Amino acid sequence: MDGVQNATQISLWIAVLAVLLVGILAFWLNRRLTARARADADLARRSEQRFRLLVDGVRNTAIHMVDMDGVVTSWNVGAQRIYGYAADEIVGGDMSTFHTDEDIRQGLPRQILATAMATGRYEGEGPRLRKDGSRFWAAFSLYTVEDPEGEIAGFAKITRDVSERKAAQDELQAAKVELELRVLERTRELVLAKESAEQANAAKSQFLANMSHELRTPLNAIMGYSEMLLEDMKETAAAPDLERITRAGSHLLRLINEALDLSKIDAGQMELFVETFDLTDLIRDVTDAMGPIARRNGNSVDCRLADGLSALRSDAQKVRQCLVNLLSNACKFTENGTVVLSVEEREVDGMASVVFEVADTGIGMTEDQLEHVFDAFAQADGSITRRFGGTGLGLTLTRRMAELMGGSVSAASTLGAGSTFTLTLPKTPPDVDIIEAVAPTGSSEVGAPAEPMVLVIDDDPLVLDLMERLLGRNGFRPYLVDNGPDGIAAAVWLKPSVILLDVQMPGLDGWQTLSQLKARAETTDIPVIMSTMVDDLKRGFTLGAAHYLVKPIDNVTLIETLRRHTAGHPVASETELG
Repeated sequence: MDGVQNATQISLWIAVLAVLLVGILAFWLNRRLTARARADADLARRSEQRFRLLVDGVRNTAIHMVDMDGVVTSWNVGAQRIYGYAADEIVGGDMSTFHTDEDIRQGLPRQILATAMATGRYEGEGPRLRKDGSRFWAAFSLYTVEDPEGEIAGFAKITRDVSERKAAQDELQAAKVELELRVLERTRELVLAKESAEQANAAKSQFLANMSHELRTPLNAIMGYSEMLLEDMKETAAAPDLERITRAGSHLLRLINEALDLSKIDAGQMELFVETFDLTDLIRDVTDAMGPIARRNGNSVDCRLADGLSALRSDAQKVRQCLVNLLSNACKFTENGTVVLSVEEREVDGMASVVFEVADTGIGMTEDQLEHVFDAFAQADGSITRRFGGTGLGLTLTRRMAELMGGSVSAASTLGAGSTFTLTLPKTPPDVDIIEAVAPTGSSEVGAPAEPMVLVIDDDPLVLDLMERLLGRNGFRPYLVDNGPDGIAAAVWLKPSVILLDVQMPGLDGWQTLSQLKARAETTDIPVIMSTMVDDLKRGFTLGAAHYLVKPIDNVTLIETLRRHTAGHPVASETELG
C-alpha cells in the first residue's frame, strides 16, 4: 500500500515538474519571439525610413505611387521639385492632374494604366503640366506593385524632366530640316543653272553655225577664185601675192573649222563617216600637203612607213585631220629641224591597231606644259601664243577625234630637245553609231568619156560662176540652176552624170530637193554630192547622198570627188542640152 502511494507521489511530482518546465520554456520562447518581432519591426521601420530618405533624396526625379484608379498615394521631394506640388496638395488627387487637356480628351492617363496592368510596365515621353500651368517634356516609366499575396496593389511611377534634351533634339531636327531645304534649294538652283548652261550651249552652237555660214560664204568665193587665179598665174609676178591670199584663206578656214568641230564634239554631234581606205595613199597625201608648211620654218618632213601596211577602216577625213594637226603643230614649234612621221601596225591592249608617231626636234615642253598640252585654248604661255599664233584647239580636237574613233593620243617631251606625239587607232571602228560611206556607183577607173555633165544647183551667183569656170577648165560640162524646183526639172530632162547640190537655199532647200530626186525613178540613180556650210553627214547619207563636201570646198578635192562619181557614167548629148 505504501509503495503504491509513493509511486503516485513520484508521478505527481514528475508531472508538476514537467508542467513547470513547459511553462518556463513557453515563457522563454515567447520572450524570444517578441524580441524577434520587435527587431523585425524595427528593421522594417528602419528600411522604410532608409527607402523614404532615398526616395525623398532624389531631387531631380519624381517618384510617386498611385493606386489602381490612378490616385496618388505617395510623393517624393523630386516630384515636388518637378511638378511644384507639395505632398499634402497632391496625395489623394488623380494623376491626370499632370496631363494636358489634349491627353485627357484622348484618354491617355487610363490607357497608360491599362497597358501597365496588362504588361507590367509602361514607358514613354510627352508633355506634362506643372502646378503653375507651365509645360515641360517628361520621360516616364510606370511599374506595377504587388502585395504579399502577389496581387497588383498599385503602380510606382518615375518621371524625369528632359526638356533640355528635347529642346536640343528639336533644334537638331530644325537644323536638319533647314539643311535639307537648303540642299533642295541648291539642287534646284543647280538644275536651273544646268538648264541655263545647256540653253546657252545650244545658243552658242547655233550662233557658231550661223556665223560659220556667214564667214564661209565669202570665204568660199575668195578661196575658189584665188586658187584658179594662182593656177593661171603661176609664172607671173602676182603668184606670191596669190599664194599669200590662198594661204591666209586656208588659215582662216582652219580656225573656223576648229571652233566648230570642238563645239560639235562638246554637244555630242560629231559623227563617224566610216570607209575603208589605203593607209599609204592617205599618208602620202598628208605629207605632200605638209611640205609648204614645213618649209616656212626651214624644216623637212621624213616619213617612215613599216612594211606591210594594209587598209584602215575608219573615218579617213578625221584621221587625215589628226595627222595634219600633229604635223603642223610639230612644224610650227620647230625651226630648221626635222619632223618624222612613223607608222606601223601592232597590237595595243589586245586590239589590232595602227600607231602613228610624230617626232620633232623643236623647242619641247616642261612637265607642267606637257600636263596641259591637250587642254582647250591652252598653249605653253602667252609668249607662245604671240610668237606662234593659233587658237590652242588643234591638239584638243586631235585627242577628241581620236577618242571618237576608239583611239588615243599621248605626248612625251623634253624642254629644248623636241616632242613626240603618238596617235593610236584601232583597225576597225568602235561600237558606236557610224555612217557608212557610199561607194561611187560608176567604175573606179579614170577612163570615163570626155566632159561628163555636172548639174550644179546653188542659189549663190558667185558659186555658180565659180563652178562654171572651175568645172569647164577641168573637163566637165556644167549646167547651172539657182533653185530646187528648176534643178529637179533639169535633172529629169538632162540625166546628168552627177549633181552638185547646195543645202541652204530659199524655198525648196537642198534636203527637200534631195528627197524628191531620190523619190523619182528618172533621177534616183544619179549620184548627188551635197555642198553646204553646215556639216550634217548623218542627214545627208540617210536621204541618199553619195558624198558630202563642206564649204569652202577645196578645188582639188571637188574635182577628184566629181571624177570618182562620174567615171563610167554616160555623157549627155548636145541635143539633151538644147
